[in-house]
Amino acid sequence: MRVTVFGSARIPAGSPDYEDAKRLGQRLADRGDALIALPGGAGTLGEVALAWNLRQMGLMSPKPVIVVGQGWKRMLDAFRANLVVDERDIALLRAVDSVDEAVAALEDSAHVRADWYG
Repeated sequence: MRVTVFGSARIPAGSPDYEDAKRLGQRLADRGDALIALPGGAGTLGEVALAWNLRQMGLMSPKPVIVVGQGWKRMLDAFRANLVVDERDIALLRAVDSVDEAVAALEDSAHVRADWYG
């Protein structure tokens, strides 16, 4: 099984975002393959954009691409306002507020699990 989590390398140990990342890793260890973006910087944005574009073009299996946090929700609003995208494009990304919601979103995607296992 494979899981990909994107996030900043600059988050200090012990911070709330760091602890969320550790907790997410623990919760995902026994689940299937997915792409999850935690708060990050330009590199994380680039990784999400690449995964999103591959999903749009059908060049990547239908893995859930989940973005965690209010910053990502604001980013999706900016995409809607400033890019040539429609809601079908935006729907390829699932925005949630917390790592617990990210795990729940994966569980909601169980019906496609066979498509996103390793």
